[in-house]
Amino acid sequence: MSELDNLLDHFKLRSEDGAGYYLLGASFGGMIASDFATTRPTGLRKLVLVSANASRQLSLQGQELRRRELPMNVQNVINKANETRNWETDEYRDAVVVFAKHCICRMDPLPPFIENHLRKTRANGVIQTISGPAITMIGEGSVRDWDVRPRLHRINVPTFITNGEWDTSHDIAVSPFFNLIPNAHWRTFGGASHMLILESPEIKNRFMEAVADFLK
Repeated sequence: MSELDNLLDHFKLRSEDGAGYYLLGASFGGMIASDFATTRPTGLRKLVLVSANASRQLSLQGQELRRRELPMNVQNVINKANETRNWETDEYRDAVVVFAKHCICRMDPLPPFIENHLRKTRANGVIQTISGPAITMIGEGSVRDWDVRPRLHRINVPTFITNGEWDTSHDIAVSPFFNLIPNAHWRTFGGASHMLILESPEIKNRFMEAVADFLK
């Protein structure tokens, strides 16, 4: 969060007398944004949390629920890879693509840059350190014990929470934001998943209009 502080200072956005700023955090960025907002930073006017999770453990539970929605043969491949810690097989790569099409980005076909990233199977060094060694094994990184729920009551600005109907950020991981932030609004976008901004133009437009309406 120190880099966010640096950015706000550089653009002189903290003044109580100025226009202030709006903060939007998506996915992992939503974790950072929500935690930052609990400090009641000067100048923050409104907060938008897009497909964020209120705790890492709830995130894991939500992803497990999403995996259970997959065909059993795909679940078995993912479970075996996680148990053996072998994420380098073609079978696993194919299973991860099925998982992604279900709850990460429902565009068919997937945008090439997403599929290419998924087929590398192992996360890059930064993601490995933060989240874990593979997209289906995210409970071992440095944020494994992160939990903002005890601090959410401190957020004192209007907050707009969104997720997708098929999001990896499952309702069980998103609902604490709505339940614990005093002035919170929550919208789930039907037919959407985690990367709703990359999905159909109709979903993208609904999302952009909803955010714009909230920020008015």
